[in-house]
Amino acid sequence: MRKSFLFNGRGGQGVIFVSVILAKSAIKSNLFSVQTQHYSAAQRGDILKSLVLISDEEINYPKVKDVDFFISYNLKAFQKYKESIVDNTIIIYDSSFEDLKENFIKNSVYKIPFTKISLENFNTKEAMNLISLGFLSNFLDFIDINSFMYVLNNLEKGDKKINIEAFNLGRDIKVLSEKGG
Repeated sequence: MRKSFLFNGRGGQGVIFVSVILAKSAIKSNLFSVQTQHYSAAQRGDILKSLVLISDEEINYPKVKDVDFFISYNLKAFQKYKESIVDNTIIIYDSSFEDLKENFIKNSVYKIPFTKISLENFNTKEAMNLISLGFLSNFLDFIDINSFMYVLNNLEKGDKKINIEAFNLGRDIKVLSEKGG
């Protein structure tokens, strides 16, 4: 088993933060994991990406061209990194402010307003990334949910209670994918 994840968005949206949590959770579940990141002026709100590879075998090369999961928090970032989407890539997109206009015939597309959900439930945008990670975790039966909880409980950043509530809120989101969304 080898799975690849490309998270992308603007600086300040927690793209790297959630990718590190995913990688650590995989390691806690006795899997191999590598997390890399690329950003330029991201700290000034520019776009960035983070790649996570998870495998049940040692990972010798930490890069991939095509990804299994494409998680995007921003339309500009989506457009920049969409070349990593191939047939059967699962696309998860924060539809809070901008909708995707493209069709992906051979993909499952989940358009969920993570930022709006965060604002409605926590009165801040900052929990949107953990809500999306909770939603993503529903697809990851190879990572024990207790591994996510362990990592979330041992974070140095943020309010542990809110982090766990946001993650669980994401796990509870039930939507159907849009084929060709």
